[in-house]
This record gives sequence, C-alpha cells and structure tokens, in this order.
Amino acid sequence: MSCILRAWGKDFGIDEFMEHNELEVINTWYRGNPKLPTRPQGRNVESLGLSVELSAADFCELDKQVIEAIDFCKKNKTVLKRLASFEGVEGIVADFGVNIHPPGWASFCLPPELLMLLGELGISCEISVYPVDEEENDT
Repeated sequence: MSCILRAWGKDFGIDEFMEHNELEVINTWYRGNPKLPTRPQGRNVESLGLSVELSAADFCELDKQVIEAIDFCKKNKTVLKRLASFEGVEGIVADFGVNIHPPGWASFCLPPELLMLLGELGISCEISVYPVDEEENDT
C-alpha cells in the first residue's frame, strides 16, 4: 500500500460515519489508544481517524499510484465529499509513498488533474519519502 487516504479529527464521529460508509476502510484509530500497538505504554493517539487505500501500486510506481488515485476519487466522489465535510473531521489527506535512492534527493511532479480533483474534494496532497538502501536492492 503506497497511496493512503487518511481522515482525522479530535471530535470526528467515526462510528457515525462508518454506519453509512461505502469505502473499504483499512484502519481506524481512536483517541486514547496506544499509537503503536506493540508499545502499549508509549504515546497515545490524540484524535479519531480512518485510512483508505487509494492505490496498491508500489513505492517505485508513482505514476501508477496517481492514475489509480484519480480513478478511485472519481468513482467515490460523493462519499469522499461527505467524508471531507463530515462533522469533526479536521483533516483529510492523500499520502503518496515513494522511494528515493542515494544521494537522497528527488523531485516529483503531480498532474493538474489529480491536484484539481483533490482540491475539489477538500483533500490535501502529501508525498512521504522512503530512502532505499542500494545495497539491499543489489542482493
């Protein structure tokens, strides 16, 4: 999963939203729960939220992620608008995960169609960058 939509808010009525939801939610979180399930004594989540997969394309396939995200957003426009304007939602973002290779710099260009569609839906756009160890790829 490399392109994920996340929606969150301290007063997000997530259970109410889920009652009439058509999206395939892959993760939910609730205020007060451990941020990392493997560290129950660690920091707690400060908001309520959910995640939806926009694209399953790999980190090295940004073009495919973009195409799949556009397709997903077009097919689910009504429910995404509802989510973005749902009571208590403070933020909603489409997060594109991408690899970068040494020396550690990269640039990415996103098409106007994607940016206009996300803007129309009230969704922010984010790119999360994950460095790749070239030695690991050579084995």
